[in-house]
Order: sequence, then structure tokens, then C-alpha cells
Amino acid sequence: MIRHMSASVEGMLAWKKKLHHILQDENGKLLNDAEARAYLLECQEKGIKRIPCGDCDNFDPIKGCLGHPSKN
Repeated sequence: MIRHMSASVEGMLAWKKKLHHILQDENGKLLNDAEARAYLLECQEKGIKRIPCGDCDNFDPIKGCLGHPSKN
């Protein structure tokens, strides 16, 4: 089983370092710290606990990647 990485929204918001250039919008623009924190707060308000760290077509916003069958 292959599982993609995800990040905790709560954990990222608690991070004391700047979040600039860690997240990007749907157009590929890197977000500055204020934009990233605003996005994460929106996620939190919607009940989203995890965000994907890349592309994942089997992602749950509470649990993260639900897994993908390996080809081996």
C-alpha cells in the first residue's frame, strides 16, 4: 500500500516560523506567510484537519491519504 504525505492544518498554524513559500494556490503562485495562514484558517473553519503534500486522488481531509494499491 502506498500512502501520500499530508500536513496537519493545526500543526502548521502553530508553527512559529514563517510559512512563506510552503503552500501555493491553484495557479501555482507561492503564498506568503499571511496568505498561507489565512488559507489554513479557512481550512480549519471548514473542518479540514489535513492537507495533501502533493497530488493524491484518494485524500480525506480528516484522515489524509487513504492509500493506493502498490504495483508490486
